[in-house]
Amino acid sequence: MSALIVLAPGTLLHHRYEIIRPLGGGGFSQVFEIRDGDATKVLKVLDLKEFSRSQQQKAIELFRREATFLSQFHHRGVPQVEPDGYFVWQRDRLAPLHCLVMEKVPGINLQEWLQQGKRLSAREAIDWLHQLVEILIPLHQQQFFHRDIKPSNIMLRPDGQLMLIDFGTVREVSVTYLVKQEQQETGTAIISAGYTPPEQAEGQAVPQSDFFALGRTLVTLLTRKPPIDLPVDPQTGQLQWRTLTDALPPQFADLLDRLMAPFPGQRPQSGEIILQTIRQIERKLNWERRLPVLRQVDRLRAKLDRRLLQLTPLKTALLVAVLSGGFTLWQNRLTVSIQFNDWGLDAQTANAPELAWLSYQFALLFNRQNAATLFNLGDLYETQNKLAQARAAYAQSMIEDLDTEQRPDAYNNLARLYILNQEYHRAILLLNEGRHIAKRPIDHYALLKNLGWAQLKLKQYDVAQEALKNAVKIDDKRGTAYCLMGQVYEEIKDIPNTVNAYRKCLQYGDRKNSDEQQWMTHAQQFLE
Repeated sequence: MSALIVLAPGTLLHHRYEIIRPLGGGGFSQVFEIRDGDATKVLKVLDLKEFSRSQQQKAIELFRREATFLSQFHHRGVPQVEPDGYFVWQRDRLAPLHCLVMEKVPGINLQEWLQQGKRLSAREAIDWLHQLVEILIPLHQQQFFHRDIKPSNIMLRPDGQLMLIDFGTVREVSVTYLVKQEQQETGTAIISAGYTPPEQAEGQAVPQSDFFALGRTLVTLLTRKPPIDLPVDPQTGQLQWRTLTDALPPQFADLLDRLMAPFPGQRPQSGEIILQTIRQIERKLNWERRLPVLRQVDRLRAKLDRRLLQLTPLKTALLVAVLSGGFTLWQNRLTVSIQFNDWGLDAQTANAPELAWLSYQFALLFNRQNAATLFNLGDLYETQNKLAQARAAYAQSMIEDLDTEQRPDAYNNLARLYILNQEYHRAILLLNEGRHIAKRPIDHYALLKNLGWAQLKLKQYDVAQEALKNAVKIDDKRGTAYCLMGQVYEEIKDIPNTVNAYRKCLQYGDRKNSDEQQWMTHAQQFLE
C-alpha cells in the first residue's frame, strides 16, 4: 500500500495542517497544498517507498538539511519555513512520514516556463541573472551553497520576481569540509545532467559550482536547449551556444561563458564580482538606450547660457523655442513639458543628475504647474541629500497635483522627510491627510507604514502596532512594515513576536532601500 494514500483532501496532520490537494512530486518527495488556519501553504512529504534502506537514510538526511537551512535562512528569494515547519507524523501501523511545511510560492518554475514556448530577451536574461545572484550572495556569505541550480528549481512569480527552491542539496562550507577538499576526500555527488560542474560530479563541489549551474541555466533559457544537447568546443570545453540565441550584449555573453568555465578557479570567485559586472552591463545598456535623448538635452544645454534660467519663464521658454526649432514648441508647451519631464527621468535613471535637473527645469519653464516634475525634482534632491529643497518640491507638488494618482506619493515622501527630521507630529498630520486621498493599495501600504514609523518614534506603541498590522494586511510580502513591527515588539519586550517580525523583515526586505537596509541590519543583529 502506498504511504501517501492517507493524504486525501481533508486529512489533518499534526492537529493543524489540512490537506487541500496534491500538487505533484519528484525525486523522493510528494507535494501537497495545505491549509494552515487562514493561510495556504505547501507540504513536502518524504516518499521513501522506492528506495532501499541505505538510500532512505540519505534521503532523510537531505530532507532534514533542507528543513534546517530554510528555517534559518531568511530571504525574499527563497521559500519561508517556520522553525516548527519540519515534523515527523506518526501513524498507526504505518511508517512515519517526514514532513516539511513551507510558504506557497505562486507562479511556475522555469522548466514549465520553457515548455510554454516563452522566449527570453537579453534584457530579461540580465535581470534574471541579477536576481539570482542577489539570492546567492547572502547564501554564500552564510557559508552555504545550493548544488542543484537548474530551471526546474527556480520559480517565476506573477510579479516577475524569481525564487530559488529545493534546498535539499544545500551544503555548508565548514572548516572540516574545506579540509576534506584539500585532502581530496570526496563528498556526496549531486548530479543534474548538463548543469552539474565537473568538480561536483566528483563529489568536490565548491560555492563556484553554483555559478557554473547558474550560467548553464541562463544558456538553456536563452537557447531553449538543454546543455547536453549543445555542442562543446573540444579544446576549451566551453559550450558553443552563442549562435543559437538572439543578439546579446557581448559583455553579457562573455560573463555567461566565465560562469561556465570548466574549472572553479576560472569562474568569478564571488557573487559580488558577478553583480558588479552585471551592473556595468546594465548601466551601459541604459546609456545606449537613452543616448539620443541625452544628446538632445545636452545640445539644448550647450545653446543656452545658465543665465537664461534667471529670466522670467515666458521669456526663457520663448528663447528655448527659438533656439530649438520655432514658436510651435510654446504653442504645445504642455506636451513639451511632459517630454522634458520624461527626459529628466531617463537622465536620473541613467545616473546623470545634472542632466536630470536641467531637464526638470525646462519642464517647469514650459509648465510651472507640472506636479509630476515637481515630485521627480523632489526625489532627485532627496537622492542628493538636499532635503530642504526636496521638502519644498514635494510640498509644491501636493499643491499642484489635485487629482492624479501620484499625489499620495508626495504626501508620503514629504512625511518621511519630516520623520527623518524628527518632526513626527507634522508627519502624522500629513500621512492622515494622504490616507483620505489614496486609492491604490500600494499607496495605503506606504502611508500606513510611515504612520507606524512616526508613532513608534513617539513611543505610541499601540497605535503604531495597529497601523503596521493594517499595512501587512494590504501586502504581506513587503518587508518594511515587518521591520518596524519588530522594533515595536522589541520596545515592549514581546520577544516571540519580535523574532517572528524580524525574520519576515529579513525575508521580504529590500537592501537597496536605505531605510530597510538599516532596519534589516538591526534585525539580523537581534536574531544573532
